[in-house]
Amino acid sequence: MSTGIPETVAARSITDWSDEVDVVVAGFGIAGGCAAVEAAARGARVLVLERAGVAGGTTALAGGHFYLGGGTGVQRATGHEDSAEQMYEYLLAVARDPEPEKIRAYCDGSVEHFDWLESLGFEFERSYYPEKAVIQPGTQGLMYTGNEKVWPYRDQAIPAPRGHKVPVAGDTQGAAMIIDLLVKRAAALGVEVRYETGVTNLIADADDAVVGVSWKNLGKTGAVRAKSVVLATGGFVMNSEMVAEHVPWLTEKPFVLGTPFDDGLGIRLGRSAGGETCMMDQAFVTAPVYPPAKLLTGIVVNRNGERFVAEDSYHARTSAFVLDQPGAIAYLIVDSEHMERPNFPLAPFIDGWETVEEMASALGIPYEAL
Repeated sequence: MSTGIPETVAARSITDWSDEVDVVVAGFGIAGGCAAVEAAARGARVLVLERAGVAGGTTALAGGHFYLGGGTGVQRATGHEDSAEQMYEYLLAVARDPEPEKIRAYCDGSVEHFDWLESLGFEFERSYYPEKAVIQPGTQGLMYTGNEKVWPYRDQAIPAPRGHKVPVAGDTQGAAMIIDLLVKRAAALGVEVRYETGVTNLIADADDAVVGVSWKNLGKTGAVRAKSVVLATGGFVMNSEMVAEHVPWLTEKPFVLGTPFDDGLGIRLGRSAGGETCMMDQAFVTAPVYPPAKLLTGIVVNRNGERFVAEDSYHARTSAFVLDQPGAIAYLIVDSEHMERPNFPLAPFIDGWETVEEMASALGIPYEAL
């Protein structure tokens, strides 16, 4: 693994191009798959280069949740009113460093995104899951997946459920359905996909414009000339050197979600052509304490006995707040009437006590504060 920036290759040094296409896409996860399909649907000749032996990337590990709103077919069918404006206000409120134009485009195009996904050949179930959960346990098509109903956001935008899940039961690999459909659509549109073939460098002309990519397939190498290059190769969670450089606190955390190819190469390739990065210090990190939702009737405190986050927050928001507490430690405290075992092992059960005083003493929390 490396944090190094690959060198760009001068186009004038290429004497034999293996291919000439309109668009070359690096990576066949959901981003690369969508880009390839859309380009081909508009008449472009598209080539996808994927380092793995199959399509999917980290996407194929995901549960299949899509954050969509503004009045989707599932929202309407289940009686939930929503608008692009309220979706925009909510996302603007929760974003740490919001980009209004990008958020506006996302919200205004959300119903179209919903329709586009269903046009791949499946249908979100027209049903609603009312409980608080990380992801619907069954095939329910809609639930609250964010902080829409959580203070203070519930006062800043009208809440609406926007978590759309593909009709696959369980909390993992539902998104693999979308990958399979994208692979079929790409094939129908004439997109060529080469597996076990990774981009190694960008190729630039005398004006530093990117005009292609170099590739490697086992012991073979080559170069593709392209009018457009799309880099869609995922993140860098599997690159320990990049993690240590950009997100050093994450090096202490034992569980990561990704594939061996999440090494940040696409990011570094982008930088080799002059691209700029942002928010490299950010990570999606979580240790959910629910379901069951009953657990959220308890309180979450730090080791000083202080509450610091609304307990019904989205699990990643709660986890982010925990990381800012002394020692990155927090406790969920429930009484006997509200105690159930959490479904996830990331928040282990510690113990039970008869009195608050006994609990405070055992946990080393100031009793008066607790």
